[in-house]
Amino acid sequence: MPDPRTITIQGESFTVAQPFVEGHQCTEHDARTLNQTRSENIRNNLAARIKAYNEGKNGAMTMDEIVVYAKTYDEEYTFAKAPVGSGRRTLDPVEREARKLSREAIKLNLSRKGDDIKKKTKEWIFEYFCTLDNI
Repeated sequence: MPDPRTITIQGESFTVAQPFVEGHQCTEHDARTLNQTRSENIRNNLAARIKAYNEGKNGAMTMDEIVVYAKTYDEEYTFAKAPVGSGRRTLDPVEREARKLSREAIKLNLSRKGDDIKKKTKEWIFEYFCTLDNI
């Protein structure tokens, strides 16, 4: 069994067992819980795409694209390795400033074209940012 893990709840620390290891025989309840968590994770991944589609955001996927994406995502889904730490990563000052400047540059460039960053999905902004000649 893996070493216990310390979790923090509202500033209080607790040690909890880590009973699951590779090859663990799941009970019916374990399987039901894992399947529920898997379904929730897939739903959460698709929610922003569905919202962008429903709101008609520029750069949003079409419903046909979402259906194909959902099928592929479901077929290839695996649980991601859990991050170590408290969850939210603290940005160092340089990274924080770089993100701020990047967002401002994209916002300015879009406004020059008569567009608004608020109408864009996070995925669209990321793809736009990756195309350096747009900045």
